[in-house]
Amino acid sequence: MTDEIPRTAYEEVADKLRAQIESGTLRVGDAIPSTAQICKDYGVSTTVARRAVSELRSAGLLIGRAGKGVYVKATPKEVESRKVDLDGLAQQVGELRATVEEIQAARDERVDAELGRLRRQVGLIHTQLMDLYARLGQSYPHESLAEFENETPPDRESTNRRTGT
Repeated sequence: MTDEIPRTAYEEVADKLRAQIESGTLRVGDAIPSTAQICKDYGVSTTVARRAVSELRSAGLLIGRAGKGVYVKATPKEVESRKVDLDGLAQQVGELRATVEEIQAARDERVDAELGRLRRQVGLIHTQLMDLYARLGQSYPHESLAEFENETPPDRESTNRRTGT
């Protein structure tokens, strides 16, 4: 006993039309039979004929032209090859996205490392300036540096702790 699901009438008609396209009986650019002709040829209702054509249009095999009829747009092989191309493209987009994220993370790490290095240098220069002013017997101009210190990034406190300032 097989567990095969019975095919609906519209699926059977769609399969027969698909087979005609695949075999070359209906070629790309050819008009398919009218709904009335499909009903007559396959002994089905108008609803079944229209549903079969709709399925093939959704699959990309047929295209409708207003007031002209329905035409073969592509063969099943052409549709399948386009589908494979889209799957490949989606995979490439995913790979590119991962690469961009890796580059972003690496760039962020390099920027953070460079900022840390610059903060350490500023802290060292700040310490050296304070020592120089002390050796010269002058008071360190805290007021004139207040503006600069206010522009220092919020991470300044942790930098100051690391540099000892």
